[in-house]
Order: sequence, then structure tokens, then C-alpha cells
Amino acid sequence: MMRVNKPTKTMWACVYQITPPLNNDAASEAGRVVDQENEAARGEEGSWVGRLIVEPGITRILVVSSSPEIRGEFNRKLEAALEPLRAVFSVTLPLALPEQPASP
Repeated sequence: MMRVNKPTKTMWACVYQITPPLNNDAASEAGRVVDQENEAARGEEGSWVGRLIVEPGITRILVVSSSPEIRGEFNRKLEAALEPLRAVFSVTLPLALPEQPASP
């Protein structure tokens, strides 16, 4: 008998780009905000996960969510953490990720 995997619901991704790139201390603070939001999202309905990506010349935060709605609270906390550093961030529009079959 052939098993048919049902597709999962659509997941959404967006990227925050921070300029100028964060130094180690600032990246730690931004990472703390991401970690706190990851923890808060565990108790909520739906899915949300953020990852801080620090590379030479650029800092990004990748967010994947079960909703195209960007977490306003995350924006406010991130902006507050970046304000003393005079860092500015931009956010891409949410992009629907191709649906993947559910795991068997």
C-alpha cells in the first residue's frame, strides 16, 4: 500500500537586515532578544522561530513562521535593543515557502 504524505500548512519566512553589522556585544544582545522570542513562541499556537546570522559585513535575522504576520512585539524589542547602537534594520516582506510533505 502506497502512503501519501499530506502537505503541511504554508510556512512563511522573512529576513531582518541590520546595518551597520553588529559587533560581538551587540550581536549578543540581538541574540538574547531572538532567544527570548523563540522561548515565548513555544507557548503560543502556531510556529515561530528566529535565528541570528552574523557574517563578516552583515548581520541578519531569519524568521520562519506559520503566519505571514510579523511579530510586532519582536520588532519593538529588537528596535529597543538596537537603538543605543544607532543600528537600523529593514525587514523583507513575508515570503511563502514551498510546501514540504509531512514526515511519515
